[in-house]
Amino acid sequence: GNATINGSATVGGATNLTITDGNLVIGTAGHGIDFSATSGTGSSELLHDYEQGTFTPTVIPAGSAGTINYSDQHGWYIRVGNCVSTWIMLNFTQSGTSGNLQVGSLPFTSSSSNHGDIGVVQCNDMENSWPSDVAQFNPYLASSKTYMEFRGTKDNGAALAHLDMQDMQYMRIQLTYRTD
Repeated sequence: GNATINGSATVGGATNLTITDGNLVIGTAGHGIDFSATSGTGSSELLHDYEQGTFTPTVIPAGSAGTINYSDQHGWYIRVGNCVSTWIMLNFTQSGTSGNLQVGSLPFTSSSSNHGDIGVVQCNDMENSWPSDVAQFNPYLASSKTYMEFRGTKDNGAALAHLDMQDMQYMRIQLTYRTD
């Protein structure tokens, strides 16, 4: 059967609350499990969101759209509170595209107070050569966005380079970011 508590309830002493079958359901948005009885310095100790799922990432040229064909286009995510971890697998070919490579259709918009989250990417079998003055590109997600771009620091440290649109085989991305 179901037990509904309207208001508050206390389980006292050294007693535990055990659910032998079923789920603990939080029936109102914005509420969750409160960990404030533990000592900590965080601004919130309320676990109010957990979600896992899939999404379909898309390649977005910053210049001309052209044509993009995918042989793999997969995204997975886990959200705990306002922290989202994503894993992306893309294999694609393109024609007539131009500009910087961006990957979009992320499952949640990045936080409006975000100062840029950085992840990791592996790219194999690129159509064009890797710029010789950039050691590594990383996914970069600015505030209030659902797409990432790829930035790399030039050898002299004076400027950022952006990864250009090109055919990619075995592009793998991991990015963890904050959302509102």
